[in-house]
Amino acid sequence: MSPAKTNRGARRVENGDTFSPPAPETSLAALASRFFEEINRKLQEKRKFRARTLPRSLPACIFFGGLMQSSLPQQTKIEFLGGRVSITVGDITRETREAIVNAANSTLTGGGGVDGAIHRVGGPRILEECLEIRRTRYRDGLPTGEAVITTAGLLPARHVIHTVGPVYGHAGGREAELLAACYRNSLALAAERGLASVAFPSISTGAFGYPREEAAAVASRAVAEFLKGDARVGEVGLVFFSVGDMNAFLRNHKFEN
Repeated sequence: MSPAKTNRGARRVENGDTFSPPAPETSLAALASRFFEEINRKLQEKRKFRARTLPRSLPACIFFGGLMQSSLPQQTKIEFLGGRVSITVGDITRETREAIVNAANSTLTGGGGVDGAIHRVGGPRILEECLEIRRTRYRDGLPTGEAVITTAGLLPARHVIHTVGPVYGHAGGREAELLAACYRNSLALAAERGLASVAFPSISTGAFGYPREEAAAVASRAVAEFLKGDARVGEVGLVFFSVGDMNAFLRNHKFEN
């Protein structure tokens, strides 16, 4: 006899038991689950293989003057002009040179970026002296390209030289002239005060929008020209916030090798 059918699609087999085929959606779910489990297993195998065969980190490298230099901040120090200029990546508030330069705004009351960091780390003494300069010398604010000097407060350096860089696109076409003046006037002030070493940030390339590539050419020319004619400042450090900033400078500077 033919097996009897049940009203739910199950069929009776000869031993009297019934068998119901799995619902289609249940089978698809099981297949999908097995598929993703297999994908996950293969991904895990690839990760284990890479962990066994590759180092945990690979230092980025740059080539300059035929030498390979690591671009990791703690290993980066490139020199120009017989060692009088060094290029590093780091925190300018930790610099131990005799003076560090602050990329200030005209109010001399602190702000963001390097300016804010110097005031926060250096403490209130820096602001007190800045306010006195405003009261006695620059009531309308420090002009772009000019430089003034104060104590360094709690910073490792002895002095802070404050200079105001140009806002790119808002200097009537004099951006390069004014940016060069920031470096030149800061170095002249250091020389007048008998300071033999100065550290600069990358002036105007942050919130003021000066393109890093253009700023590199202007800054390097200004520093090189000053040092060529004045031996009182023996060491200039250009301290960059990131490896990317430093590499942009190295691709576009005008220092002689």
